[in-house]
Amino acid sequence: MTYYVKKYTCDFCRKNIRDVVFVTIDNKECILCIRCFLSYALHETIKDMIASGREEDFKCALRVLEGINDLVEDNPFVQSIKFVIDEWARKYPKPLYKDKLKHKYYLYYRTPLERILNYLSDEGILIERKATHSNRIILVPGQILQNLLNRYPPSTKAFFKDVIKAITGLVIVRYLIDPEKPKLRAIYATLQAIKKCTDCPSTKPYYKKKEYFCKLCGSKFIDKNEAEEHLIIDHKEETAYKDANESFSEYIEIRGEEIGKKCEYDLFVEWASIYGVRIDKYLRNLLSRGIILPQEGDEAIVEEGGRRYIVVDLAWIKLREYMRSVERQIIRSR
Repeated sequence: MTYYVKKYTCDFCRKNIRDVVFVTIDNKECILCIRCFLSYALHETIKDMIASGREEDFKCALRVLEGINDLVEDNPFVQSIKFVIDEWARKYPKPLYKDKLKHKYYLYYRTPLERILNYLSDEGILIERKATHSNRIILVPGQILQNLLNRYPPSTKAFFKDVIKAITGLVIVRYLIDPEKPKLRAIYATLQAIKKCTDCPSTKPYYKKKEYFCKLCGSKFIDKNEAEEHLIIDHKEETAYKDANESFSEYIEIRGEEIGKKCEYDLFVEWASIYGVRIDKYLRNLLSRGIILPQEGDEAIVEEGGRRYIVVDLAWIKLREYMRSVERQIIRSR
């Protein structure tokens, strides 16, 4: 007997596919393939976090966007987006004239400039306006960019650079939900691998500065091996301590600033592989460029109890959790 699995047409990319999500967007019921669904949810999440007005959300989104920029920096379309934004930032607060930008743009890029400007306009980043004293067109901040400039004045150089990074990343994420564009697999692979890790009970906190406190006597240790030795020698009769996998956390409290999570290496690789990335190249980029690693940390992979763990920046974890709430809001029951 032959069984047929029903296929659906994605309302975004128009592909016929089995793996779909039923959603409600702007009071309209839609069917999205899993990649378009992830793209939309990521875009809405990033946009909400940037525009929320909370500095913590902005910094979290910025850290993730920096990683996304690194993941896709070789993409020609992404490079053309960055060029236009960088040209505006370089000229600001002086006006950027469209005709001058156009002349310079086509020296390096083939993607039609109008397509790039439409992206920027749709996102409220840069819009076209006729200059006051001439018929020339200039590019000026849209609503989102203007709000960010009001919050983080360009007189503060560091904040201005962060604003430029944020709007560049937002437009790149917008690029993901364009049905005419190929999907950037590395981003989906990363999002779904992190989601799986956050669901897994084996995922552990990663601390910037660790101190180990004995729950039995209050002794403090800087080194984990010293804490283990303390249990074995000083509390041998009380604990029958054997190794860290069995009972370390039962007798030792770890304190410090949590800056990430330790995700099981094999689990991370398994779920990233589903999205068709060349896993060797993908992991090399991910780890060597520090895309998902905590900026304050000094480890990419740690080994504990015979298992390997990838260290993931807390910003990625928080964004993925924020993204889940967006997903729940738009998914409709069937």
